[in-house]
Order: sequence, then C-alpha cells, then structure tokens
Amino acid sequence: MKNSYTILAPLVLALATAQSAPDFYIEVENNLRVLYEASNTEVTPPGVLLARDLVLEPPTAFAPQGATNAEEYILFMIDQDVPRNGSRVALLHYFAPNLLSTNATLALEGAGSGNESTAVGASYIPPTPPGGDGPHRYTFLLYAQPNNFTIPAEYTSISPPNSTADRVGFDIVGFAEAAGLGQPLAANYLRVLNGTAEETSSAATASATSTGSAIVSTSATGPAASTTSGATSASETASESAGSATSSAATSATSTAGNGAASVRVHNSLTELMAGLLLGVVGAGMFML
Repeated sequence: MKNSYTILAPLVLALATAQSAPDFYIEVENNLRVLYEASNTEVTPPGVLLARDLVLEPPTAFAPQGATNAEEYILFMIDQDVPRNGSRVALLHYFAPNLLSTNATLALEGAGSGNESTAVGASYIPPTPPGGDGPHRYTFLLYAQPNNFTIPAEYTSISPPNSTADRVGFDIVGFAEAAGLGQPLAANYLRVLNGTAEETSSAATASATSTGSAIVSTSATGPAASTTSGATSASETASESAGSATSSAATSATSTAGNGAASVRVHNSLTELMAGLLLGVVGAGMFML
C-alpha cells in the first residue's frame, strides 16, 4: 500500500494543481490571473463555466510575480474542442505579443523595454462554440517573450490572420518550439456552452461538482487597469465570423459533432471519477502508514 501511495501521490498532485484545461497540449501548474473587465468577471476557479455575454471583450491578464517593465510577454487563448473531420482541433482565439507589465497588469502594447517585436498577433475572437456541441475549453497561456522575437515562417498566416480559417488547427506546441518560447509561465482556462437550458443546467451542475462554482453571471473582483488600448475590440461581426469559420471547418463532421460532444462530456466525467478514486486510494494509503 505504501508503494501505491508513492506512485499515485504525484498523479493526484498533478490533477489538483494543473491550471491548463484537461487534455490540453501543455500542462501548466502556475495560475494566470485573467479578468474580463467589461463584465467585471474573473476567470476563477480554473475551468469555471461562464456565460458567453461575459467574455465578449478582450481580457486583462495580470503580470507574474516579480515582473518588471523591462520584460515582454506573449498571451495566447486557445479552444481545444473545435470539431473537425470527426476529431477535435485547436482554434486560436487570441495572440497578443509585446505585453508589458504596468501596475500588475499586462498592457497590450508596451513601450520602453527595448524588446518589442514587429509581430502583430491575432485580435480577440469571443468564444462561440457550435450550438449543442457541449462546453468548449479555452486555455490562456502566458510566455516570456524572447529577445528579437519573430513569427516562425510556417506560422506567419496567424500574425495577423486573414480569416478565422487561418486560426483553425493552430499548433501551440510547434509554434512555441519554432519561436524558442520555452515553457509557459502560467495558465488558466474557462468553459463556455452554447446549448439549451437543459444542457446549460447540466453543465453548470458538473461545473459546481468539479470546480466548486456553477455557471457565472457576474463576478465582482475589484478594479484593474485597462489593457485593451492597443487591441482590436471584439465585435459581434468578429464573433459571427468565428462561428461561421468554425462551422465551415466542421462541415464534414456535422453528423459526428453530437457524438464528439458526448465523448468530451463522458471523458470529463471519467476524469473526475478517476481523480476521486485516486484520492480514495491515497487516503487509504495514508491510513495504513
């Protein structure tokens, strides 16, 4: 039993501390504070289920502890649950380089660090999952921006993207490796559902069970300095474009989208069950010590 405890303890710890979404391409343990100032809604706890109307405008990210105005950062927001050809692929919702720490928040266009890049990035597209496709998971990743940062040649289509289709299938692991970004400094994630009242209620119940928080309508967290001055504001037109492109990317998978959504929900339930079983085994192991 002691051996079981030794083996399972790291697994339970990883489940408890991961700040990126389950099954995301990169696992990150440090939490990134993210606030949607327009609706005064903070992304907490990680994985919180939010109403779409709360996340229409670009978010504010908070600087890591010890950040100075001599350092630049890059923020990504990625949906990992886009249906395509019977599987799930990534969609790049936000790519903001040249972030500079200003009063604990990250400004979209910093000046004076000497490390500014000519990279344009990709403007913010609000979460717009297909109707009836279940909750989608949107992970935020924060990287330190390396000196002389440039967009790798194979990824120039995303900075800026000519259409939402250019964002579909974005490979964050490949991009980070090609650009020399190293490991992410911090992460966070939220979920958004575009479903019926029954689906929303079911997802909210699952959210309350797994994260301790049901679907959020508002979340007062106190004021933070605005960081959207250099970005293209998200609009309903952009939102509709995102939904249209996502639907186009998933045309061949229309008949399987419902099954894919069910698979995601079942997987999440299995993950929660596994976590519960692991915790039970660990507890028994500690009792036997």
